[in-house]
Amino acid sequence: MGEGPRPGFLTVDGILEQFGDDRTRAAAAYRAFAEGGRGVNLWSRLEGGVFLGSEGFIEKLRPLLREKVPVREVPREQRSAGRPNLAELFTGVRDKASRDEGIHEAVRVHGYTLREVADFLGLHYTTVSVIANRVAAARRH
Repeated sequence: MGEGPRPGFLTVDGILEQFGDDRTRAAAAYRAFAEGGRGVNLWSRLEGGVFLGSEGFIEKLRPLLREKVPVREVPREQRSAGRPNLAELFTGVRDKASRDEGIHEAVRVHGYTLREVADFLGLHYTTVSVIANRVAAARRH
């Protein structure tokens, strides 16, 4: 089973090209770049366990992520990287009915836990569960 050619960004030459045309100088620039990152913990700054960038960058990616079908084998944090935050989901809620719809969407569509939604809204998680189930049942009928 052959692997085929690797993308340029996965080869040494492809990486060094990002640091200059002269291979020796590019290698030195890469070493300086790598040394400058020592002790920096990028993992703690990842959004959804997969994205590193400004909020504006992540916002540009959200529409692309919303189009994807979730895969259960992917960790929950990564599956939900493109979802809107709870403040966005509940912006403009004017009454109990729109709040209940927002609860359903947060839990059933975007995968927020009952506890997350309850804490955000100042409700008990069992109340959030009852509401999400009631809206889901009403939609089935």
